This record gives sequence, structure tokens and C-alpha cells, in this order.
Amino acid sequence: MNEEHVVTPTEPDDWLSIPERGGAFGIYFLAWTATRAGRWVPRLMLGPIAAYYYLMSGTSRRAITEFYQRLNGSRPRRRDVFRNIHRFSQVALDRVFFFVGKTSAFEFKRTGSHHLAEQSAKGTGGVLIGAHLGSFAAMSGAGETKNYRINAVMYNANSKVLNSVLQRFGGKDAIRTIDISTDRVSAVLTMKKRIEEGEFVALLADRVVPGSQSSRVDFLGGSAKISTGGFVLASVLKCPVFLVFGLYRGGNKYDVYCEPFEELIRLPRGKEKQEVLDQLAQKYADRLAYYAAKAPDNWFNFYSFWEPDTTGTLEGEK
Repeated sequence: MNEEHVVTPTEPDDWLSIPERGGAFGIYFLAWTATRAGRWVPRLMLGPIAAYYYLMSGTSRRAITEFYQRLNGSRPRRRDVFRNIHRFSQVALDRVFFFVGKTSAFEFKRTGSHHLAEQSAKGTGGVLIGAHLGSFAAMSGAGETKNYRINAVMYNANSKVLNSVLQRFGGKDAIRTIDISTDRVSAVLTMKKRIEEGEFVALLADRVVPGSQSSRVDFLGGSAKISTGGFVLASVLKCPVFLVFGLYRGGNKYDVYCEPFEELIRLPRGKEKQEVLDQLAQKYADRLAYYAAKAPDNWFNFYSFWEPDTTGTLEGEK
């Protein structure tokens, strides 16, 4: 990558500092309209909504620009930046349909879903690790929760309105959630119980909650932090880890991927433990980069994802 394309974040933003956008009434209205009038009626509203956030959120524009420059080595067009924001609004709306079980209008291409079926048949669960890339809820839409339970670990503090609406409309096959924003000890005990009961616990490792375990990795040519809590959990429970991604392809199409990551994680004591976690985090980051390249407009980390880089600056938006 050329030196002029190396990025330095312009603000010390982190994902927890970004407040939830959209009032309860607006989010509820979209969900209500979606479940009664069908998918295409509320989708007509998403263009103006995405345009508003594109114009009002310089942080989001800079974050997307930074991602594309690291991915492609060149500055993205404005319409590419807008496309990411618009894609996010489309995926967020589709979550409502996935949660209420109205999925007949969607087309899902599944790759590797048999891995979870085989693990479930053994009577034991496992850890699923994904990212804020596309839609993890597509797992539910694709019918992956009918034969086994998936519990999504979430930090609900900065998305209370959206999550409360989804839970209100949620169907019987919806992905259950475990909130770690309040009582982490209780959340960990719940994860342990669910896995021992043969269920799956899903974590998105591309965001790090302050105070939790993490590793620095090389991701698209820059240094970023990756959460390692899922690896530690799997090592304690002696269960396998799978990577899962649901990429939105436009229209009504989603590609749902699942691949084995580690059959059994053994963590040594002392400083060697962190070394093993660093290796696992880098392995995850490499796979995340692979899937991000498959669907760049599915990248939904709208904050300064990379740590400051003193070797160059981004010729980006202000």
C-alpha cells in the first residue's frame, strides 16, 4: 500500500461513544409498517433516511472512507460511502422480518451450514464468532435456528431502542440475546449454561468492550483491536468455535457462511496464553478481511476502527 493511503483517524471515536440514532417512535413505526405492509413499503423510506445520516454524520463518512482506502488502496467515491450507509439501513430493516419469522420473500444461499447441524447432533453446543459485516440475524432468516438455539451476545447499552423493538416483534424462532452491558458475570454464567445444554453462543469479535480481553492484529494493513473473549470462553468450556457471516447481496438475497475455526482451544498459563490468543485473533482477522473483500458495502463499523498510525495520513473527509 502506498504511503499516502495509510490512515490516521481524525477523531478518538470508539463505537461505545456513538449514540443510537432514531427515536423509538420512528424505529417502531418502520417495524410496524414492515410487518403489516410488507418489505417494500418501508424500504421506500430508507433512501431519504440514509441520505440524512450521510449528510449529518461526518464520523460515519470518514470511517467508511478509511475502510475502503485500506481495502482498495484508493479513495472511494461518495456514492460508495452512501451505499454502505444505505446497505446498513436495508439490513437493519430486514432484521425485523428475520425476528418475526416472515422470511418467505428472501433467498438464502447457504455455505457450510451442515457444520452446525453436525455439531448439534452430538448434543453439545459451541461458540459462533462473527462481525459487524452484513447481518448475523440472517442466520435466523435462513432457518438455521429451527433445529438448534443460537444466543447472540450483545452490548445493548447503545442500541436499547432497536433491540427492544426487535424483541417486541420477535417470533418463536428468533435468535435469543444475552446482554453484557450490565452484569457481565451473570452473562458469562448464562453463556456457560446454554452451551452445556447444547446451544450455540454467538459473539461479534470485531468490537471490544472496555475492560474485556483483546489482541492487536494486522487488519487490512493497519493495527486494530479484536475481542478474544469468545476464544477464552471456548477454551474453558472445551467446545468448538465456528465463524459465521451473513452477507447481504441486494434485493432479497443473502449469502450465509459457516466454517470451522478451532475444534478445541487450549490456552497455556502465563505470557504464552496471550501469545496463543494473539494468534487466534490474527487468524480471525485474516478471515474477516477475506469476507469483507467479498462484500465491502456490508462493512458496518462506522467509527475509527484502526488505531492511530504515525506513518501516514488519510487524504479523507473532514
